[in-house]
Amino acid sequence: MEEIGAKGDEGGAAEGGGKKGGALKSGKKGVVLPWGSKQRNGAACLLIAMVGLPARGKSYLSHKLTAFLQFRGLCVESFNAGKRRRAAVDGEQDASFFSAANSAALASRERVAMETLDAACAFLRSGGDAAILDATNTTRDRRDRVEARV
Repeated sequence: MEEIGAKGDEGGAAEGGGKKGGALKSGKKGVVLPWGSKQRNGAACLLIAMVGLPARGKSYLSHKLTAFLQFRGLCVESFNAGKRRRAAVDGEQDASFFSAANSAALASRERVAMETLDAACAFLRSGGDAAILDATNTTRDRRDRVEARV
C-alpha cells in the first residue's frame, strides 16, 4: 500500500528527510499530517492508493480498511477500478485484453483507472475524509500519473 500525495501543500514542509514517507506540517500549529493528506477547510483528507499484482488481496484490504475507518467515524469510500472496467467495457475480457501488446485495451484500462481516480478526488472534494483507490497501480508510470493528478 502506497500513499500518494501532496509534496507542497500550503504551509507544508516535508519532514523525515526523504521525498516519500515522513509527514507534512499543516497550517495549524502542532498538527502533523501523513503523506497523501491535504488540508480542506482546516480538516485533513487522505487518498490511499493500493499497489499490487492482481488477486493479491488489495480489494480485501480495501474493504477491511474502509470498514475500520467508517467504524472510527470517518467518511470513507473505496473506488475499485476493476468494477468500473467491467461495467465500462462491453463483452468478455479474456487474457488478450490484459496484454501489454494490445494498445487499444491498454488505453481503455488507463482511461478507466484515471476515471476511478477522478471519482475518488471528487468524493474528497465533496467532503469525504478518506478515499481508497483500489487498482493495481503496479507501474511507476501509473503511480506517477496518479500523484500528478492528485
